[in-house]
Amino acid sequence: MKSAVTVSEKALEASYHVAKLIARQKKPHTVGETLIKAACMEIVRLMLGPNEVKEVNKVSLSADTVKRRIHDMSSDILGTLIKKLLSAEKFALQINERTDIKNKAQLIAIVRFVEEDFIKEHYLFCKEVPERTTGEEIFRVTDDFFKICNIQWSNCIALCTYGASAMTGRKKVVFESESVPYINGLDDKQKLGANFHFGETTGRFANMPSRRWTIQDGPGGKNGESYSRKESDDRNLHTMVMLFSLKEEVGALAEALKVFKDNQINLYHIESRSSKRHEDSYEFLVECDTRAGNINDAMEQIRAKSFYMTVISRDHKDNTEAVPWFPGNIKDLDKFSNHILSYGSELDSDHPGFTDQKYRERRKYFADIAYFHKHGQPIPRVEYTEEEIKTWGTVFKELTKLYPTHACKEHNHIFPLMIENCGYREDNIPQLEDVSNFLLDCTGFTLRPVAGLLSPRDFLAGLAFRVFHSTQYIRHPSKPFYTPEPDVCHELLGHAPLFADPSFAKFSQEIGLASLGAPDEYIEKLSTCYWFTVEFGLCKQNGKMKAYGAGLLSSFGELEYCLSSKPEIREFEPVKTGIQKYPITEYQPVYYLAESFEDAQRKVREFALSIPRPFAVHYNAYTRSVEILDAKPQVEELVKDIQSDMELLMDALRKI
Repeated sequence: MKSAVTVSEKALEASYHVAKLIARQKKPHTVGETLIKAACMEIVRLMLGPNEVKEVNKVSLSADTVKRRIHDMSSDILGTLIKKLLSAEKFALQINERTDIKNKAQLIAIVRFVEEDFIKEHYLFCKEVPERTTGEEIFRVTDDFFKICNIQWSNCIALCTYGASAMTGRKKVVFESESVPYINGLDDKQKLGANFHFGETTGRFANMPSRRWTIQDGPGGKNGESYSRKESDDRNLHTMVMLFSLKEEVGALAEALKVFKDNQINLYHIESRSSKRHEDSYEFLVECDTRAGNINDAMEQIRAKSFYMTVISRDHKDNTEAVPWFPGNIKDLDKFSNHILSYGSELDSDHPGFTDQKYRERRKYFADIAYFHKHGQPIPRVEYTEEEIKTWGTVFKELTKLYPTHACKEHNHIFPLMIENCGYREDNIPQLEDVSNFLLDCTGFTLRPVAGLLSPRDFLAGLAFRVFHSTQYIRHPSKPFYTPEPDVCHELLGHAPLFADPSFAKFSQEIGLASLGAPDEYIEKLSTCYWFTVEFGLCKQNGKMKAYGAGLLSSFGELEYCLSSKPEIREFEPVKTGIQKYPITEYQPVYYLAESFEDAQRKVREFALSIPRPFAVHYNAYTRSVEILDAKPQVEELVKDIQSDMELLMDALRKI
């Protein structure tokens, strides 16, 4: 009798995790055994000893095992998807044809359906087409998959194909069904370069939130070029977004997109939704490249076809009609987080570390962490050097002597909590990830690593989403009490504690929201207000002045100076404060005094009303996105939310 082979639970789990990583990185299955396992065993042998290598060797990572693990996981994913699809009321299909490396046709199906009142999009299957990719053959492959999974064609309300002219009509080769309101085929002659379809015109689909369509590779554009382009920093700087409304009718969007083709304009992205301003119409958001083609003629032609049109652009200086681009959700911060203005891994000649090659290499290490960071990822932990910890300790020791007498009560209340929860000590530099998680629990604020100084517009936009862009490097050890740029001492000792205070967090976010879509001259005023409040602000507490600005709370010398009789103290008024000039490399000659964070927040909100932009904005904390309030239905939805909160408040008051 053969003995059964047993695999430890941990080894099995590790095998699945590694297989998942290999699949995500699209690496050959053989790397599991030949590279990953071999490397892990060598690392464990050197770090922990030969006995521990035996445990690592239990993890099966052969090519066959990795393939089997990936298949198991994908089967489980497909099974879950089919269950959701079967429980959905209706669904829509998008079918594309691709050619694999063996020059065989592969049929790819994308399904969209409603789940919890949102339209979800999932990859459904990829099947080889053995014969010609006619409409009949496409239907056969799809129908076979439907039969296996018990999916009913009667639940399909819309179908889009790319090519396959046999599928361009409801009564042609594929099938005849009154339950499919719209079938669309884009043939090569149209050369729109976009594999998309907006056919959800009936049932629940018509009232769903905005759905997002990303343009795929296609034959469109001039000389057969595709409109689809890779995301890049250069692209973000030369992007325009047009939001326009068209009457609901077949081919309306295709006709509008032809305008972009005729004017030789590259398209990046399309979104669509039912219009919130006009019944029987749809809103389309088109993201395009401003560097080629005749963008002005395209705008005029689209305007002539639309009920209304709004333009948002990073190139707003070259277009007086455009509203400056701003992020719509927290993931959009990825688009500009690396657009730093100065420093990062490069240093100016007057920087204390300019001639220190070791320090410059260290700065490059921190810059790389920031460059590769994306929203949703944990912030990498850093092992600081003894010299860096010593520099931190020098600053920490001197500042903590002054905090009890010079810092505001909110900072003094929170700082001990940072010591307890985030590892704030003289001999330890806290990790950004730990501090970020602490702030998230307190006020919803988070930290995001950045390599250097962002533009005022981009930095303030982060605050609108309760995200603070924080450096991770530390000042040069030769001058522990001076830094020409924000460093980790400034961020963690000056800024971070107050972001855990609800009133201060709300005040900071208010400045960020006011900046979204604001003209350049108002960005300058808002950034100046930020300078004299969040960076160098004073407040009145118990009849005495206290410091709450991060530039003060992270500078031993200026913290003493600001509360002396030397500087001039003025009342904080955004209209006047916003035009005050200030030095960057020396102590401030003027400071502004706020009665309280709430009072400063009220004044910033009043100032925001004077900003000329054609809409108001509201932050949705549930979706971590910004909602543009420019139509009655959107305002009505906001009123409903406020009414719900008021009812909860009244119920609570009755029970007190």
